Amino acid sequence: MYILSVAALVFGIVLGCNFKAYILAPSCAVVALVTVMAATFAGERFFHAALYAALFLTLLQIGYLLGVIGWSTAMKLHRRRSGPALPYPNKPAV
Repeated sequence: MYILSVAALVFGIVLGCNFKAYILAPSCAVVALVTVMAATFAGERFFHAALYAALFLTLLQIGYLLGVIGWSTAMKLHRRRSGPALPYPNKPAV
């Protein structure tokens, strides 16, 4: 379960870095459905399967948030470091 928790977090980070928020609802639905089906198939009670699904959905959304924050921070730092590429056109000669 710990490996799947980390996988849900990493999957959320990847989604946050590469996609807009529209992808979050379908991915949450797929994760919830697969988690409940796999847990009930493994012999877990439905209550435990629902708890696993809630845990994985929470980690997926936290990972998405971390991915969006990390990506925007990286882009701001990249813009700040690169600076203007060309000198200002109206700058007087010294």
